[in-house]
Amino acid sequence: MERLTRQQLYELVWAKPMRDVAVDLSISDVGLKKICAGADIPTPPRGYWAKLAAGKSVLKVAMGPRAPGMPDTVSNRGNRRWGWPTDPNAVLAEPEPVEPAFTEPLSEVEARVRERLGKVAMIRGLDRAHPSIQKLLDKDNIRRERQQASAFPDSYWDAPLFDSPFEQRRLKVLNSIFVGAGRMGARPWIQGKVARGLGVRVGVSDVSFTLDHPKARKDRWGEELAFGGKVDLLRLEIGRSDAKDSGDPVWTEEKGTAIEALLTDIVASLILTGEVQYRASAVHSYRYRIKAREEARKELERRRVEAECKERQRLEGLERARRQHLLDRARDLRQANEIRALIVAVEEGAGDNGIVGFAEWSNWAHGIANRLDPLQDLAKTIGAASGIEALKGRDVGPHDSGAQAPRARPRSGDAHGEHEEP
Repeated sequence: MERLTRQQLYELVWAKPMRDVAVDLSISDVGLKKICAGADIPTPPRGYWAKLAAGKSVLKVAMGPRAPGMPDTVSNRGNRRWGWPTDPNAVLAEPEPVEPAFTEPLSEVEARVRERLGKVAMIRGLDRAHPSIQKLLDKDNIRRERQQASAFPDSYWDAPLFDSPFEQRRLKVLNSIFVGAGRMGARPWIQGKVARGLGVRVGVSDVSFTLDHPKARKDRWGEELAFGGKVDLLRLEIGRSDAKDSGDPVWTEEKGTAIEALLTDIVASLILTGEVQYRASAVHSYRYRIKAREEARKELERRRVEAECKERQRLEGLERARRQHLLDRARDLRQANEIRALIVAVEEGAGDNGIVGFAEWSNWAHGIANRLDPLQDLAKTIGAASGIEALKGRDVGPHDSGAQAPRARPRSGDAHGEHEEP
């Protein structure tokens, strides 16, 4: 399924039955319903298409605004936040990025969040705790049982972590925040042995926050510590990754103020922070993709220029080798013709008396000349036998004198054997 906007998918599912839309998108109708539910896209109720075919009046449910922290696009491949392709061709094959536009002001988003959220009440007990809080309580029960069964019941290592009045109150506040955030579709999470890593996932944004004593400290190894003792002050700070220099929302208890009375503001701020982080991430992703596409074009241009340069160098190298081969063959031809001219000159200089052993020497010299002569090989290579035959008939003299050399005798295999001089 290709990536679609919420509006595009909304129009599709209200244009024809879900089963047909799912076939067009190459997914199952169950998967399509899950995608629509996750993106807050209303779908036709059961019997809608039958009533429409029967001419009865039907109601098309309007699609509401995008949920805070959620993207405006949907896909069955999830919302990719990291891992964009690095190959230039793959980068340019991606759809052209569209600059994100947020028409709804944050003030309106906050008003919409508060209207849907309502009042977040303090939950006084932990008997029906949020699943994340319940896991902490279950682990504490295991520690308590282990401590009671130990030979050293006062051992620090097996002591429960959340039995102190301060920690119990902290868990109750945290439980109330998690339940309130869950009403807005946020998914809370806790990290660390003493539950100091806190956050909620709002849409596709992870919003971290701290809830601890204002003077909370760490041990010598940098690990957070549970705060023992009586009920004391609490401090909650929302850590917003995109606004480190603008100040994070902070609530600190003072005399006469309790953080329990601020739960609605805290949860609303958590949800709104998720929307702020999503918008910042969307803008960052758009700029990154624009930059990546520009760099991909430059990289492809660099590769093209480099390939052309290498090809040009390769062709120049081939041309140099071919030219050198030609010069070498021309040198061999000159030397072969000079040897043949020498044989003729020696034979003519001997006159009628002749030279003892001349025939044997002549055969050996002709053999050397024949091996140097490149014309036959060139004829096979360039297919220009007629032109080469014309070259054979040319008079070639010694290259270091301007004297006209006698015409070379024609080569024949039966006239001159290729023998080395004994």
